[in-house]
Amino acid sequence: MRVHGRVGVSRLAALLVWVGLLFGYQWYAWRQNLSTFEAVRHLIDFMSSGLAGPLLYVIFYAVRPLILFPARLLTVVAGFVFGPALGVVLTVFGSNISASVAYLAGRYFGGACQARSEQAMSCNATRSDYTKTASSPCCSCG
Repeated sequence: MRVHGRVGVSRLAALLVWVGLLFGYQWYAWRQNLSTFEAVRHLIDFMSSGLAGPLLYVIFYAVRPLILFPARLLTVVAGFVFGPALGVVLTVFGSNISASVAYLAGRYFGGACQARSEQAMSCNATRSDYTKTASSPCCSCG
């Protein structure tokens, strides 16, 4: 299955936004002459000092699966920065949104792979040697 037209353009746009965010962080840290630890320290100070902090935390937790950031670390940080009660509430909201983001990203970017997997599984189900082919990968994306 090939990617055509608007779908291909929107996937390319999503990739460019992602790369732009990564380079934007690197540029900011370089311009401010900050190490990774100092950049995180600035972020924590910002989050704990205003009303935008909890919103920023939930947004960051929501995009966490896209940037492969560990959930445990964010959960612990929420307890230290916002306190145990508000930290738990923000973590529950963030983790629910994060699960939705992960599902939608997998569905959007893995749509072609899913179609091939379903087709391969239906072919395998009709074979008599299903147990031999079930352990082999059904989808060769890439």
